[in-house]
Amino acid sequence: MDQDVKTYKIGTLSYTKPRLILLLLFLVWGDICYWMMEFIIPNLVPLMFRDMKASNMTISIVLTSIPMALNALLNPIISFKSDRFRSRWGRRIPFLLVPLPFVVLSLIGVGCSPQLAPWLYGHLQGFLFGLDLRSFTILLLSIFITFFSIFHLFMISTFWYLVADVVPVAVFASFSSGLRIATMLCSMLFNFFVLKHAGTHMQAIFVIGAILYGLGFALMCFMVKEGEYEPPPPYVKNKKGFIAAIRTYFQECHTTPIYLYIFLVSMMYNAGAAGGPFVNLFHLSLGMSLQQMGIIHGLSAGISMAVIAVSGPLADKYHPIRVTIVGFIACVTIGIPMQFIWMFGMPSPTFNFYYLLFQMILIYYPAITVARMLDPILIIRLFPKERVGQFCSANAMWRSLSSIVAGAILGIVLDLLLVLLGTNEKAWTYLPLWQWICFTMGLFFLLKVFQHWKKMGGDDNYKASVVDFSK
Repeated sequence: MDQDVKTYKIGTLSYTKPRLILLLLFLVWGDICYWMMEFIIPNLVPLMFRDMKASNMTISIVLTSIPMALNALLNPIISFKSDRFRSRWGRRIPFLLVPLPFVVLSLIGVGCSPQLAPWLYGHLQGFLFGLDLRSFTILLLSIFITFFSIFHLFMISTFWYLVADVVPVAVFASFSSGLRIATMLCSMLFNFFVLKHAGTHMQAIFVIGAILYGLGFALMCFMVKEGEYEPPPPYVKNKKGFIAAIRTYFQECHTTPIYLYIFLVSMMYNAGAAGGPFVNLFHLSLGMSLQQMGIIHGLSAGISMAVIAVSGPLADKYHPIRVTIVGFIACVTIGIPMQFIWMFGMPSPTFNFYYLLFQMILIYYPAITVARMLDPILIIRLFPKERVGQFCSANAMWRSLSSIVAGAILGIVLDLLLVLLGTNEKAWTYLPLWQWICFTMGLFFLLKVFQHWKKMGGDDNYKASVVDFSK
């Protein structure tokens, strides 16, 4: 009887369907925490900066350029070491548990910055070289966000590596889609019931979010078990030390063309997303309230869940690369261009609300949801399994460098448009054009990835190869 029970295997791990569902539930806890901060920081912190009258350049640097610079510097180190780390807890769990308390404390600091700043300012005023309270508050908030970015980097660098190590390949896309559906459901709840209170209860949102983050990730780390791993691969020419590690990292990651094109796709995707910190400010400038924005984003999340539920199994059946290409084409041909209308005039707030409601729910969010299969589902499927952290970090490094440059350039462009057009509201209407240019280039490189994937065996015979530099 037991021989008839279907099992799902990855490495030394084996799951029956009930155990696979249990694994999903524990990983959902971690993914919800991961999503919570990926959503709250870029959506709520710009509102805090707006209230402090921070410049577009400040918002762009603090929320895009600095985190991406840290990502480019630290992610490769964290990921390379995690791939080669061996312990009784596995190679991923220690990299999630150790920084967790610091992430929680820095999140609380972000939420409490407006209240903490006057008290600190009163005690430190003599050492601030004439800095006024408003500037000091912006500085304090920026410091807490930077500390959060440093410690949260361990979490975002390692969480999906853990998923890749414990989830069988045969159900990876469907499994990942299940995680995304759970987080999208939380997104709906947040947008419907929490976002409208951001203006009056910002501190409570961050403090409660920090506590849930800590509890959720701790539970996941103690309940999910990793399998056994082979000994770590050698460095270049079997040498040891920091220089050998650097040479190994860059030579292995930057030799095979398909991986280079993947990096370019990710760079263009992130460059297009550089306008993220300004999106809610742009929507507010269209005459919408936080409650209306919550309705739009909440309903859009619901539609995205339906899209994810379909696209995940389709990716397992037809391969994620085909599904991702469809998503990019939809974004470039209709999803993004429908937002160009505000470059040519500003209709009434009522029209803006209903138009954006229609466009976001039925066009943009379904298209961008499918395109997001690029990371992590597609790249984890294409990168070498035993070095998935190393290659994902190289992807993240180039993606981060792209965001640094794109964030700075976009901030400058928006400030120049502010001078030319007279208001931020008019400048922000050009955000969709920026995203469209970047996504069009991303689609070109994605088609190059598809071309090389076919040459390397395609559906039946593709094998993620790494050039051996150890000899």
